[in-house]
Amino acid sequence: MPAINFTGAEDRGGFEAFRGRHHVKVTDIEETATKNEGKLAAGTPGIQVEFTVQEGKYEGRKIWNNFWFAPQTLGFLKNFVVATGVAEASDLEGEWDPDWDEFIGADLEVSTKVRGETEQYEARTEIKGYKPYDETKDYSGEGASTSNSMLP
Repeated sequence: MPAINFTGAEDRGGFEAFRGRHHVKVTDIEETATKNEGKLAAGTPGIQVEFTVQEGKYEGRKIWNNFWFAPQTLGFLKNFVVATGVAEASDLEGEWDPDWDEFIGADLEVSTKVRGETEQYEARTEIKGYKPYDETKDYSGEGASTSNSMLP
């Protein structure tokens, strides 16, 4: 392996968790499954969705969210699907066989919060909710706070 020369390389940082309202685009979807027994059985299938912030202070940042195909969590997936405009809520009654590629490029508004640091994980950005993207809204800053907290 060749030697690496870091001369002139800028510090990139910028991985702090953030909250607010953001315009995002779905940029990747991969099928996945739970690895360990927990709130859901090990092996529960789902998808991991990658979102990329499209404008404002956090433009270019990535956020990931998992959706699990379990009865107690399907409401979250349904909200996501409807917000993308790929399907209407009425289309999601009974069985539905999605083509996940249809979601790539979908514009959304997400509300995020900061999940605090734990012994296992650093603080991270977590999505609280999904809405259809509204081009009339201003997403240039951190967005409307989704918390009543006075903490930064």
